[in-house]
Amino acid sequence: MRESTDRALLLAQHLLSENRIGGRSWREIALKDYHDRVHFVTLNRIALSNGKWLPKDRKTLRALGLVEPKPRTEIQKAISRMVRQTNKDVLANRKDGNHK
Repeated sequence: MRESTDRALLLAQHLLSENRIGGRSWREIALKDYHDRVHFVTLNRIALSNGKWLPKDRKTLRALGLVEPKPRTEIQKAISRMVRQTNKDVLANRKDGNHK
């Protein structure tokens, strides 16, 4: 995952405008815009630092739209398929009574 400083600055500007011009409280922004996945104090701190301070928690950064997950490689996809198939085979053997 990678962070974007440009996005952080735009987010900070948006949050400040929502708070100061729009007259919305930080709690209201956190609840309605981020469905309470981001704490209102976190939004306040990001906005007042102009996006220079960011939380370290990846889930919070993802909820804010500041990081993107790395795309899965073909090897990772192949491993996932093999694990799923193995699990299906094990469950099928248990149902048939062929387990050891």
